[in-house]
Amino acid sequence: MTEKPIELIERVRGYVEKATPGPWRWFGNTKYHQIYLATVGMGRRYVLDFVRWGTASAQPRFQVYPDDESPPVDAWSHGLMTKASELVEYEVEYRRDIVGINHPDAHLLKQGRTDLPEAIDRLEAACRLLESADIRLASHDGLKADIKAFLNGKEAE
Repeated sequence: MTEKPIELIERVRGYVEKATPGPWRWFGNTKYHQIYLATVGMGRRYVLDFVRWGTASAQPRFQVYPDDESPPVDAWSHGLMTKASELVEYEVEYRRDIVGINHPDAHLLKQGRTDLPEAIDRLEAACRLLESADIRLASHDGLKADIKAFLNGKEAE
């Protein structure tokens, strides 16, 4: 059975709400070989940075909060930057093949590439349906105004 649009929206909303609040931006300095993803506000809270892993590689680190529920929204609460190797999910543990990273921000980064285009396609289809309904309901002024407001990104009156 195909997933209903509202189910997709609820799933996307679920992992967006668990992730570090945005907006996010890349920061760093090439002279000092530093690059990281952090919040623009809230005291520039780190979302993701990188640390050496062995002699020829690096691994990401994510901020893990004490309750591991979701990041606090105030600027004064910070978690601990934790290596991704401590958060990995294995296909089969004895082989050590990584299939995921157990962190809300890692999940958002992974799923966003798949789910967001699908959500955009479904939203576009809904807008086209509403445009079609708008034409058919031209005689119903109140409903027509609400549909036009929605299509223009405004609240209905």
